[in-house]
Amino acid sequence: MKEAKERVERLRKIGFDISWKEIAKKSKGGPLLGVAIAQILLDKSEDKSNPMLEKYLKAESHRSAPYLFYEDYFMEGKPAWVPKRNLSLLEALSLAPLTEGVPVLAHPGAYFQRATREDLEILKENGLAGLEVYTSYHEPSQVELYKRMAEELDLVPTAGSDFHGRIKPHIPFGSIKDGEYWMVEELQKRKRRG
Repeated sequence: MKEAKERVERLRKIGFDISWKEIAKKSKGGPLLGVAIAQILLDKSEDKSNPMLEKYLKAESHRSAPYLFYEDYFMEGKPAWVPKRNLSLLEALSLAPLTEGVPVLAHPGAYFQRATREDLEILKENGLAGLEVYTSYHEPSQVELYKRMAEELDLVPTAGSDFHGRIKPHIPFGSIKDGEYWMVEELQKRKRRG
């Protein structure tokens, strides 16, 4: 949340009519990611005349507008960029039992991640229980690769589309059909208590 507040403050400083109170109210409890902040800003009827928003309000870029805004304002080196404050994966794995969570690594083959077998071995030694094999991020060859690794490392294979509603309109809900309920049951069996 601190990162989101800083993003909003930076947007205000460069001339956007937006406040943290407004973002918190309009997000309706959803995650306050950069694209969500952008969407709220773009939806504001009173700010439609702002020349800094013209590029994003054009009809041809409507669906991708929050992403374009994110690239122009929230990426590293851009006017409203705020450094991420992340836990390391190993820190997150150590905390998962305290929350009764079951750690699963999402989309290991995504272009920004590319988890190797060695990575997965280290994560497994530190509490990783599952691996998202079936996802909109993976090509068929990656599905086969991560399915094999999950079997070899005794990780529960899971499925997820990475659907995020308006934030990712190009990914339809339920687009991944490979998930089965036994995956959930197996993850529940592996739940560790803190």
